[in-house]
Amino acid sequence: KTIESHRSRVMAKMGASSVAELVRLALAYERLAG
Repeated sequence: KTIESHRSRVMAKMGASSVAELVRLALAYERLAG
């Protein structure tokens, strides 16, 4: 049970970081595109 909650927390954190990375890439692309 504890391992499952820990795994879900890690997955959520990874998902959030990947979303932030996508947003950062999108903003950088918009800046380059003008």
